[in-house]
Amino acid sequence: LMYFGAKVRTGGSPEKLLAALIKAVEGLARQPVTEVELDRWRTKSRREFELALTDTAQIGVALSDWAAMGDWRLFFLTRDRLAAIKAADATRVAASFLKASNRTSGVFLPSKNPDRSPAAGRADVAALMKDWKGGAAVSAGEVFAATIENVEKRTTRKELPGGLSLALLPKKTKGGVVRMRLALRFGNEKELTGKSTAADLLPQMLMRGTKKHSYQQLKDAFDKLKAEVSFGTGSMMRPSPGVAVVNVKTVRENLSAVLSLVTEVLREPAFPKAEFETLRKETLAGLEEQLQDPMANGFSVLFQKLFPAPRTDVRYITTPKEEIEQVKRLQLADLVRLHKSQWGVSAAQLAIVGDFDDQATSGQIEKELASWASAKPYERIALPYAEGVADTAEIDTPDKQMAMVSVGHPIKVRDDHPDYPALVLIDHMLGGSANSRLLNRLRQKEGLSYSAFSTIHAESLDESGALFAGAICAPANADKAMATMLEEIDLFLKKGIPAQELSDAKKSYAATWDNNLAEDGFVLSALTSGLHLKRTFAYWKTINDRIQTLTAAEIEATARTYLQPGRFTRIKAGDLKKKS
Repeated sequence: LMYFGAKVRTGGSPEKLLAALIKAVEGLARQPVTEVELDRWRTKSRREFELALTDTAQIGVALSDWAAMGDWRLFFLTRDRLAAIKAADATRVAASFLKASNRTSGVFLPSKNPDRSPAAGRADVAALMKDWKGGAAVSAGEVFAATIENVEKRTTRKELPGGLSLALLPKKTKGGVVRMRLALRFGNEKELTGKSTAADLLPQMLMRGTKKHSYQQLKDAFDKLKAEVSFGTGSMMRPSPGVAVVNVKTVRENLSAVLSLVTEVLREPAFPKAEFETLRKETLAGLEEQLQDPMANGFSVLFQKLFPAPRTDVRYITTPKEEIEQVKRLQLADLVRLHKSQWGVSAAQLAIVGDFDDQATSGQIEKELASWASAKPYERIALPYAEGVADTAEIDTPDKQMAMVSVGHPIKVRDDHPDYPALVLIDHMLGGSANSRLLNRLRQKEGLSYSAFSTIHAESLDESGALFAGAICAPANADKAMATMLEEIDLFLKKGIPAQELSDAKKSYAATWDNNLAEDGFVLSALTSGLHLKRTFAYWKTINDRIQTLTAAEIEATARTYLQPGRFTRIKAGDLKKKS
C-alpha cells in the first residue's frame, strides 16, 4: 500500500486538490526521479534507520514485526537494499504501479477496460536471507543506572556570560545518541499583549529558512546530520507566554555541526514571505479541523474556566475559532518585529544529555550562542490564582462519533507546598495511572468510555493551579459517563482509601517515576526547567520520599481540602444530538 493525502481549507476545492495530487503522483513516471532527489531520500532513510537502532523499545517492536514476516534480519536487508536503489529503479517502479488503474481515491472513476498491475507473489524469505551479511554493529553505550543520585553525580550546571544557563549530562548511549533542549524566554506582559499568536508561530517560522539556507536546504542538512529538530512553544497545560522550545536529537559525531545550524536558525532567520503564507495556510487548516474536534473544543473551554482572564489579557486561552481569526490577521512583519525586539538567550536554559564532549560542546555554545544577547530584558509573566465560578457548557461538534466530558476547578497551591506530594498521589489513584479508579470504573467495569483521566496541575512560581478529570466516550454515553465520573470522585472523598490500594498506588507511582527517569527526554526536560527554577533533582527526591510515607488519613484530608465537586465546571463536547 502507498498512501498519499492532502488537506484542503474550508472553502477550497477538494476536486482541484485531488486532481493536483493525482497529477503529482502519477506524473512521477513521466518526470524521472533525479539523483539529487534520490540522494535526499536516501539520506533521510539512512537517518531514520540509524536513529531507530538507538531506541531499544522502537527496534524491539520493529524486529518483532519483521520476524512475523519470516526473519528479523529482513529489517537490515531492507535497509541495505534501500541504500542500493538507483534513480532508474524508482522511475521504473513508479511507471508500473503509480497509474490510474492502480489508484483508489476519494472520487471513483470507473474504467471499461481496467489495466491492473501484476499481483505480487509470496517471497522466498529463506532464499532472500541466504547470502545476507549484516553491517557494523551499533555501539551499546554504557550501563547507566537511572537514579536521582547518578543523574546528579553526572550533571554539571553552569551560568555562561550573558545569562545562558547550561546543564550537561554526558554518558555513553546506544548508537552515540545525544539530545538537546533549549528553553528561550523572552518579552514581558506589556510587550506580548496582543502578540500571543505571533509568539506561538514565530518558533515554527524560524525553520522556514535562514539568510544562508532555504527551508529545503535546512531539512536536507539536518537529514544528512542524522538530526531530528523541532521548534515550538512551552507547556500545553497552561500556555506560558514568552517561552520558545527547541528539541534536538542527533549523534555524537554530528552534534557540533547540528548545534551550529540550530544557532543559525535562531539568530539569522530570513522570514521568506512565501513560506509564511504556507505556514499560515497549514496552521489554519489544522485549526479548522479542530473546530469539529470535541477534545480541542472541550479543553479550550475548560481551561478558559479554570484559568479565567479577560480576552485582552496575554494569559487568555483562545478557542480554535478565536485562534483562526487571529491567524488570519497575523502579518509577517509581526513575527519579524517580535524576533528582532525580544529574542536572545539572556534568559535561556540549555540542557544536553547523551554522548558528547562536555568541554568542547560547552566552549562552542559559549562562542556561538551565548553571545546572542536579548534585545530587551525578559520579565516573567505571573500566572495568578483566580477563584472562578462553577459553570456548565455544552459544545456541539456534529458528525463526530466521539464525545468528551470533563469537570474541574482551580486550586490555590504551588508545587513546593507541603500538600503537593499528597495531591500527586491522589491524581495517580484517581485517574493518572493505568490502574486508576476512573479508568477502572468507566472503561473496565461500566464500558462507558474509551479512556478516563485526571490531572492535578500546580505552578512552580505562582500559588495557582487546577484539578480536573475527564473521559472520552460515545455521544450516546456522555450523560451517563459524566454522572459515573462524578459518582466515583464522590466515593473517593467519602469512602476513604483501603490499605491495599494505597500500598499498590505507592508502588505503581514509584515504578512510573523510575521508568520516566530512565528516559533521556524526561531527564532533559527536568534539567531545563530546573535551571529556570533553580532546582536540582533533590526537589523530586523530596516529593518521592514524602509520597512513600503518606498515610491514608493524610491523603483523605488533602483530598477533602482541595477536591470540591461543588465548585466543578462541567463540560460536554461532541455530537450531542446523538446522546439519545
